[in-house]
Amino acid sequence: MLNLKYPVAVSDFDGTLLRSDNKISRHTKDVIQQFIQAGGTFFIATGRMHCAIINHMEEAGLGGLDVPVISYQGALVKSAISNKVLYDSPLDLEIVTDIIKEARARDIYIHAYIDDILYVEKEMSWTTGYTNFLGIGFTEVGDLLKFVTEKLSDKQKKHSCNKLLMMLDANIIEKELKHFLNKFGGGMDYENSDNAVKTKPRAIFNTSSEHLLECVSVDAGKDKAIEYIVKDMGYSLDDVMTIGDSLNDYSMILRAGMGVAVQNADERVKSVAKYIAPSNDDDGVAHAIEKLILLR
Repeated sequence: MLNLKYPVAVSDFDGTLLRSDNKISRHTKDVIQQFIQAGGTFFIATGRMHCAIINHMEEAGLGGLDVPVISYQGALVKSAISNKVLYDSPLDLEIVTDIIKEARARDIYIHAYIDDILYVEKEMSWTTGYTNFLGIGFTEVGDLLKFVTEKLSDKQKKHSCNKLLMMLDANIIEKELKHFLNKFGGGMDYENSDNAVKTKPRAIFNTSSEHLLECVSVDAGKDKAIEYIVKDMGYSLDDVMTIGDSLNDYSMILRAGMGVAVQNADERVKSVAKYIAPSNDDDGVAHAIEKLILLR
């Protein structure tokens, strides 16, 4: 076993580990396996649902390993094989209903993820395009606000709403991100990593693509989930290398011992990264592992 400077490596999936052709290169898979054989621990942190990422473990070089799988931006962590829930940080009912109402008032399409099931108000082109890309199903419920209120108010069974997702045109998403950050997110400013929130945030808001505006619990976040996992391994965030591209990777790249942004990353993510790797289409994850951990 090598004495690894960063014994834990965590990668985002879409736009980072996954290439634009929706594949992971053989080289990247080989390097991940070499890192694991050298004594390292590698796992994925994604904004996807758990059910939309778990079938990619083999492709990522993690087949047969019961590693933690971080989904919903850290709102849920489950083990890959034993399916054990390691961390669950859902949104509370009050903030869920307030955000759905606000999205409706602003004529924004929104859907909810409860117990790893996608619930939508009605099927639209946004819905089918998104679910077809991820290879997942969805449940149409009519009045989403009414359904979610009843579901999360169920006293007989605990339900977890791990994420809300809004779909918008690319030309307005930044304006709407700022609006939701100011109204519910404590005034967080991704343009300035030193700028603390102005008020206590009720939820975390960020983007995962030019069309997707996401909302998770204030106790979620990829950084918090990673910190929780590695603490049980005897490590801290200083021992971790994180790799990502989107605003939902911002916190883990900012706080990790080695935060890496791929070349195709959002400029705000690059601004807090300690290292810029090649793009997702140029084996950026493999490059970062080889150069910064395996030292070759």
